[in-house]
Amino acid sequence: MTLSFAARATLASAVLLGLALAPGLQAQPTAADGDDASPRTAESSSEAQTASAADGTTETQSTTGAAAPSVPGALDVRLDATLPVTVGDRVIATLTLSWLGAAPAAPPRFPTWQDTWGSAVVVEVGSVEAEEDGAGRRIWRQRLELTAFETGEVSLPAPAVVVPLTDRSVEVRADDGAVFTVESVLPPPSEDGGPTPGAAPTDGDPAAADPAAAIEGGARTDLEPRPAAGLLPTASRTVPFLVALAL
Repeated sequence: MTLSFAARATLASAVLLGLALAPGLQAQPTAADGDDASPRTAESSSEAQTASAADGTTETQSTTGAAAPSVPGALDVRLDATLPVTVGDRVIATLTLSWLGAAPAAPPRFPTWQDTWGSAVVVEVGSVEAEEDGAGRRIWRQRLELTAFETGEVSLPAPAVVVPLTDRSVEVRADDGAVFTVESVLPPPSEDGGPTPGAAPTDGDPAAADPAAAIEGGARTDLEPRPAAGLLPTASRTVPFLVALAL
């Protein structure tokens, strides 16, 4: 079959066009492969960021831990008293410091007590006593004698003790303070609205409430002296007595 010149020119153009489009057709699978590669790249980047974030968190926690180490000690407050506590009664407060760390560079510094602790009055401050138990703990104790002159709840704020170490000083604070209640020495009022037990009855009588007013009014009260029976002679006994003396 013989092709004309025009046909041969058209065929040559088609071949050249095919050759020009061939690189683009070959690049399409590469782009598809790139679709698979792109998530892996993003995933790898995400993993890297996650690892970086994890490293940063760990470093921050490590820095925080180094700046604020845990304190190997505890401070406890205990109250001892005879109940009920009334106005002026003595209450014993005992502060106990338990220390599990290295030996302090100096004795722990307990609070510098003033005249009051919270709403309680500090009567006496004992010395700090040191001891060790079998578990290797070092223990320091201090006793205080407290009282209160008002009824109601007496609150004691949480105290703190400073432990001097070789490189720094550590403050050990009690988790909670302490509370005790002071009761009144007066008996409670009667439930039926009557007079308080132990009080002088009045019953609405002014003489009972004020005996002096009753005396001024001429009424006899128990405050007036009464003659003893048989000590003063009556009129019937006086006449024979005088006649016997005349004879």
